Amino acid sequence: MSGKKRKQEFLKEHPICFNCGTAAATTEDHVPSRECFVERQWPEGFVFPACGPCNAKIASIEQGMALLIRVTDHDESRLDQSVLEKLIRGVRNNTPDMLPREFTSDRERDKAIVDSGWVPGPGETLADAPVLALGPGWRDAVHAFARKLTLALYYKESGQPLPLDHYIRTEFFQFTDHAAPEIVDQFHSMMPEYRTGERRNFDFGDQFQYIVGRSDEEGVFAFLAQLARSWYIVGVTVPLALGAGRANYIKHEDELNL
Repeated sequence: MSGKKRKQEFLKEHPICFNCGTAAATTEDHVPSRECFVERQWPEGFVFPACGPCNAKIASIEQGMALLIRVTDHDESRLDQSVLEKLIRGVRNNTPDMLPREFTSDRERDKAIVDSGWVPGPGETLADAPVLALGPGWRDAVHAFARKLTLALYYKESGQPLPLDHYIRTEFFQFTDHAAPEIVDQFHSMMPEYRTGERRNFDFGDQFQYIVGRSDEEGVFAFLAQLARSWYIVGVTVPLALGAGRANYIKHEDELNL
């Protein structure tokens, strides 16, 4: 089947945008974006129906997230200098607040180490701490990326877009966070279903994997995703009755207008 024919069939089967849940889907959206993966070899089965505006809405943020994944991935075999330089140029032009920068002082760096929760391993000193200085807008950008991932995984697991009156909460932390193993273990105890990104004839490794849980009775959906050996992202969706008035939960319909 030709690429054009396959796309037509896909959009016929999935006519509504996974993101806004209202507009007709006219494009295919890769979530996480292709730039987040080595050689742009994205995981099979993670293509979603999208309208044009939703597909393009956070494209520059996705590019910035791809850079953050690359520079904090603790599998250095995945680092391609030419790809890294290209990402840096793109982020500098499009989302400079997501571009890593030099620390302005040792005090700023020390604070970043404390905030990250990093604990030196055997033979390591503070000079080995894997911390980056980032601009003021990076947290909002990562939340936007996490929100889109939440909507995509909700669609993949349920087969339909998230209702507009549901609420979303996202959190994230790094692979090096000293609390990461405990947090991940807690999620595994609550959500035993495991998914992993794969691609035929390509060693995809541990670039993308997640655990997921759903309660159809309560209308709750949650996941914990790992992006390379770099970032963990948490997403939770709840219905109106459970989300209204709760701290850090944002109504899906309201966030679409941000």
